[in-house]
Amino acid sequence: GDARRHLGKFQEAIAAYRSALELGATDPAVRFNLGRILLQTNRPDEAVTELQTQVAEFPSDYEAWVNLGSAEERLGRAEQAEISYRRATAEDPRRPEAYFSLARMHLATGDTSSARQALFAYTRVDSTSRQAELARVLLSRLGTEP
Repeated sequence: GDARRHLGKFQEAIAAYRSALELGATDPAVRFNLGRILLQTNRPDEAVTELQTQVAEFPSDYEAWVNLGSAEERLGRAEQAEISYRRATAEDPRRPEAYFSLARMHLATGDTSSARQALFAYTRVDSTSRQAELARVLLSRLGTEP
């Protein structure tokens, strides 16, 4: 599955990962990569199923929680997405991606207070990247500097 995924042959990679799981694969990367490819190929409902299984088996998998949040967000499940993003921040509060996803989601729903909190958290974790610069711009537009 990995070689096909890297070559952009997503349907073949999906089939290979599913076959590996049917044969009893225990490597956590197999189900995670399947969920991620399903999300990338605009199949968020299937991605949710795989990523929920992933986090049930590996509850500290930060990236699986972030991807699960993204899949849930695409399906319009804002409450579940927020729970997943927050769980990701609890699993690894030093990684910024989930904070930015929370902020983006809250801005889309008009919850500027929660967006501001997530952007502040993001800038505490990452202060140098382009995305950190964007977070500061968004904070300034919301009427607050970090």
